[in-house]
This record gives sequence, structure tokens and C-alpha cells, in this order.
Amino acid sequence: MRRCDAGCDATIEVCDAEGFCRPRTSPDAEAPSPFCRTDADCDGSLCVQGLCRTACDITVPEPDAICASYDGQVPLCGPDNLCYAESEMQSDCRAQSECPDGEDCVDGKCR
Repeated sequence: MRRCDAGCDATIEVCDAEGFCRPRTSPDAEAPSPFCRTDADCDGSLCVQGLCRTACDITVPEPDAICASYDGQVPLCGPDNLCYAESEMQSDCRAQSECPDGEDCVDGKCR
């Protein structure tokens, strides 16, 4: 067991009352959920910054359908080909065709 002063991984651990890092047992507003360290923790999806994400493909017709089929609360296929909840999507575009002429879709933004 690691002491909190040695550094807890805030994405998946909390510091307990005794000063030791413990796994999070329930999410809080600051922490991603579900928690992961590697893709192996995600049962077939990908571990991205401590959060399990389902892969999708924005180049296919109806790219959101695969996300919604896995989790109705995470129904959108993002520009990075990963599924997101609507509240997580801060993008203007997912494909070049969604941007005005003369602008490119870069990291979900028309530029």
C-alpha cells in the first residue's frame, strides 16, 4: 500500500483517512468513471486517460449508432473515433463536410 504523500493516482484512487492510497469505490464529480489503468481493464474497449471508451468510426453512415448500441448514455461518436456523452462533446464537427468552405475539421473544431 502506498502512502498519500508518495502520490495517489487521482483518476482511480483516493487518499483515505489513514493517509494511504485506496481504489475509488464510487465516482465523484472530479473523477472519470469507469476507472481503468490499461485497455485490459475495459472489457473490450480502450482505456483513455483513466476512462474506458468504446471505439467508433465517424466515416461510416450513422457513426453514433455503434455508441448508442453499447451505452445509451454515451451515444455520440467523437472526432477521435471514441464514444462520448453529449455533455462531453464540445465539438463543432466530426467530419470535414460539417465545416464551412475554407475551414478544416481539426480536433472537433472547424478552423
